[in-house]
Amino acid sequence: MNNAATDPANEIMIVRKTADGASVEFWTDGAVGVGSRSHSKIFARAVPRQLAWLIAEEVPMFNEYELRALFKAARRAWDKHTREPHRVRLSDVRRIMLAYAPVGESW
Repeated sequence: MNNAATDPANEIMIVRKTADGASVEFWTDGAVGVGSRSHSKIFARAVPRQLAWLIAEEVPMFNEYELRALFKAARRAWDKHTREPHRVRLSDVRRIMLAYAPVGESW
């Protein structure tokens, strides 16, 4: 996979700021970058769009150093609830994601 910031076929779908001001970019190919468009560091790959929107809603509650735990918790919740895709309830994924994601000293 190409770097999302340099692949012209990709576009930024969502941009959110963390509690400490870091920019998080969600790309159309499922990549997630932290930083600016020209200097984005790829943080995660192949994030499903529904999950990207769920994570994006929660990004402002976390600091940059907490993002890895947030993504890990989100992926864990997503994998648990998408074994039967027709039965996925996003509210369940969100609840489990937030239960596993640690909230640090910013709170």
